[in-house]
Amino acid sequence: MTPGYLYADYQSRLCVYRCPDNFGPYGTFGDNDTNTCVYRCPPGSFGDWQTPYRYCIKVCTAGTFADELSQTCVSVCPASPPYFG
Repeated sequence: MTPGYLYADYQSRLCVYRCPDNFGPYGTFGDNDTNTCVYRCPPGSFGDWQTPYRYCIKVCTAGTFADELSQTCVSVCPASPPYFG
């Protein structure tokens, strides 16, 4: 299955369906607002590295939590900011 969006990958200078995961600490993610691969998703969205196409999403997928420090979805609920407890 091919996704519907192409993203500008400035590292390879190609249009890609899946942004690369070999750049930066978390790789890059497809930003649907700019159609570019970004190291950090825009405010209010989070890089989902567990899905096949590495998109910036508004709500993390089941079993992951939004980490506002890294702007990514993580498998362990972040301790900061202290939302719980």
